[in-house]
Amino acid sequence: MLQQRLGLSLTTIRPLGGWTPISEPCLVAWYEHNAGVTTGASPTFLVSAWDDQSTNNNHLRQTDLTEQPSNGTGVNKGTITFDDTRPDSLDTTAQITLTGDITIGIRLNITAAGKTIIADNTSAGEFLKSVDTTNLRLKFDGNTVDLALDTGTLGDGYLVITRASNEWELWWDGVLQADTETQSGTILIDNVGVRRTDINPFLGSFKEIQIYSCSNAELTSDVITRLKSL
Repeated sequence: MLQQRLGLSLTTIRPLGGWTPISEPCLVAWYEHNAGVTTGASPTFLVSAWDDQSTNNNHLRQTDLTEQPSNGTGVNKGTITFDDTRPDSLDTTAQITLTGDITIGIRLNITAAGKTIIADNTSAGEFLKSVDTTNLRLKFDGNTVDLALDTGTLGDGYLVITRASNEWELWWDGVLQADTETQSGTILIDNVGVRRTDINPFLGSFKEIQIYSCSNAELTSDVITRLKSL
């Protein structure tokens, strides 16, 4: 707990022009809002690629036209919408493996419960999903971590999940929730939208996804501030 509340990343340099995820040496992947998105023609504007804006080239791709999510237009451009009847998903070009401390920040709209948010579509039992309108579940390494909202419901908002010294914490719309869990283990990610194999597809939309291999109070604050602005 102390590490999460007070810890500072000693290697992090805050640039004079302001913080962005790329400022963090521990950035693993950054799917930036309205950046690096390859979109098809009208009227569907299907998304075949969402490029990682970190230096790690963990890009998102979908070559199957029947499984490509759609990009918004006008003021909604950069809002990537997933249809669970197709089902839509995006695969990473490289396996993401997380051990130790982590931070995951996502600006999203969950429009149906029981759906996969991010996961591994080639390894069983590796996912982050909504269980219902108030509970999230992480499954990894044969372990299960359930995190509940204090009040309100999961929907259109911004989500931050951290693990520091094996303690998990959840922020929803910038508010730290009371529920915490303790669990170690390796987390695998190679997909946005489904888990192995192509089940529990996501219904809703994403504006941005950030993944880090570290956790500290300053990073959490910066991630929350950015996601709130989208």
